[in-house]
Amino acid sequence: MELFTKTNRMNGDLTFPLLVDETIPDDPIVMNQSFDILQHLWDHYGQSLRTPTKSDGRRHDQILNDARIPFPLRFLSLSGPSYMRPFPTCGVLRTPSNYACDGPSMVLHQAENCPESRLVREVLCTLELPYYSIPSLADGARSSVPILDVAGLSPIQGASDCVEYLWNTHRNDAEPFPSFVDRIPEGDNIGRSGSFAVGAYTAFLRGTRSTVPEQSMK
Repeated sequence: MELFTKTNRMNGDLTFPLLVDETIPDDPIVMNQSFDILQHLWDHYGQSLRTPTKSDGRRHDQILNDARIPFPLRFLSLSGPSYMRPFPTCGVLRTPSNYACDGPSMVLHQAENCPESRLVREVLCTLELPYYSIPSLADGARSSVPILDVAGLSPIQGASDCVEYLWNTHRNDAEPFPSFVDRIPEGDNIGRSGSFAVGAYTAFLRGTRSTVPEQSMK
């Protein structure tokens, strides 16, 4: 936790995503810039893959994240699916849960391009439930995923059953569902204040002033 706190505030802000790579236990790697994380994953785990590239040698994800593309366009290309499901409980805002730190571990077998898997990931996200993700191959995977393995229970298969289990087991019924007009909690919120809607707009403005690190695009 100390390593997480120190690294995740290296720029003065509490930022995500955060990658903790403990492949080498004595020398863990922690980084919190998405472009650096992408480069790290390709450099360390993508050597054996035949990655699609353009004539200039850049991968497709590097082209889409190029700083020469205006940030609003890059933002919309990433957040487009969420705009199709703009509900607070679809992984957008935090929904109070009763999950305990020592609760049963969960493993989600899923495919990134599987719409049923996305439904389960949204609930895990909005309830802030820790879980391990095991990606499945995209081809032919839709008939078998998602599958949620919960310690002490039989595997739960299918989006509807997984979602029903998560809501019934971990939703804190004593707290109301979140909404975009709720006030942002006081404290360190990367300079955001007011309602969640205003805070999201502030975060967007901050992003429009950001640039892609040059070293990440090499």
